[in-house]
Amino acid sequence: MLIGSLFTFGSQNKLYRRTFLEQQKAAFPEGVVYEEPYFVYPLLFTAERFYSMEEGLYYYRQTGQSVTLQHMNEKYTLYDHPFVQLELLKKIISETEYVKKYYGEIEFHFLYSYYIETLYFAGSGNKYLGADYFLKMQRIVLELFPAYKENPYLQIKGFEKYLKVLLSLEQQFNQKELNQYCRHVVDIINLSDK
Repeated sequence: MLIGSLFTFGSQNKLYRRTFLEQQKAAFPEGVVYEEPYFVYPLLFTAERFYSMEEGLYYYRQTGQSVTLQHMNEKYTLYDHPFVQLELLKKIISETEYVKKYYGEIEFHFLYSYYIETLYFAGSGNKYLGADYFLKMQRIVLELFPAYKENPYLQIKGFEKYLKVLLSLEQQFNQKELNQYCRHVVDIINLSDK
């Protein structure tokens, strides 16, 4: 469940009881893309049970005229991704019982979704990630989780690739180097998956 291997963080492939959503005050952040984890992830903590099916029942289509697709091509759209992940972390932290019980998972999920995924998306889709914005991201991660290297999930066999990417938290990049590094992150993640 950590990085979407069992249950993805997309909202469109799940059914929810309305009363459950109302009890949890589930909502999407408005005016941003990459919004689904903010809605789904807290529900994964609070749901008493999950059911999974192999059969696909939902068909998702995008056309060239899609509002989402058009917005995804705007220069700073990628900035929505770390913004939503940081807002999600704030939301989860406000639920102190979850932080105590799932601290390692929450930390790992944030490191992965806020930092690693953003670099991956920048490298795989030629999305713009400015060096100044990236520097802010590095500072936020290091302020929130200075002992990130000790996260138990980063010690799991097969997760070394994530630590390798996270070590860039302590490196400086100019814009050209950052663009190259983002493409390298794609290689690190994809080559390790083969």
